[in-house]
Amino acid sequence: MAASLLAATRPATRALCLADGEGSDWGLMFAGQAGVLTANGPAELADLIGETWNEMHKRRQQYTQARQRMAATHNPAGIDWKPPRWLHLWIDEYLAGVMQLPAKQRAEAIDRLTQIVIGGRKVRMRVGIGVQRPDARVMDAGLPGLLKAELKLRMATVGIMGLDDMEGRMAFDDAHAGRYLKMEQGEALVRVGRREVRYNVPWLADGTDLEATAADRRAAWAAIPRPVEERIA
Repeated sequence: MAASLLAATRPATRALCLADGEGSDWGLMFAGQAGVLTANGPAELADLIGETWNEMHKRRQQYTQARQRMAATHNPAGIDWKPPRWLHLWIDEYLAGVMQLPAKQRAEAIDRLTQIVIGGRKVRMRVGIGVQRPDARVMDAGLPGLLKAELKLRMATVGIMGLDDMEGRMAFDDAHAGRYLKMEQGEALVRVGRREVRYNVPWLADGTDLEATAADRRAAWAAIPRPVEERIA
C-alpha cells in the first residue's frame, strides 16, 4: 500500500507517516522519501501520534475560521483556506507499541489517536492500524470500543494458517469471516460496511531485509521512487 501510494502521488501532495510500534523498523525502506516520515518503537510512536494530533487541531481551527468567515460574508473571496494535502498515519504493530507505554502516556496516546480518527476525516487525515492477533484483554485495553468502531474499513491477510473464529471476531466482529477464505499465501479479505471482497496480496519484499533474495530486493527498490530528503511541514 505504501509503495502504491508513493508511485501514484506527487511528492508535494504526499504526507505519509509510517510507525512501527514493535521497533523493528517496518518503514525503513521508505525513509528519506519525499513526504514520508517514519517512527520506530513505542516512544517515537507516542511522539508521532502527538504531532499528528497537533496537526489535526491546527487544520480544524483553520477550517472552522474559514467557515465562520464564509458565514459572515457569504463570499469565498478573501477567505484564507486551501484544502490541505492528505495525511496518512499508518501504524504497524500498534498494540505491541502502545501497550509498552507507561499507563498515563498510553491513555493519552489512545485518546489522541481516537480523536484523530474521529475528527481528522474532515481535514483530510486518515489512520491505518495494523495488529497481530492479541488476547482479548490487550485488545480491549489498546483498541477500545470507541476507537475500533471508527475503523470502518477492515482487512485481514491470512496466509496458509487461515483465519480462525477468534481472529474473525477481532478483525470483522464475525467469527465466520475466515470460512470464506482459502488457506493460501496472500489470501485476504476486506470489508467496508456490509460489502466484502476477497483478494490476493501481491508480494513485495522489504528492500532492507537482509534475508530477501537479490531479485526480491531489486523488485522492491524498483517499486518506489528514488528517495529525496524532505520534512513534513
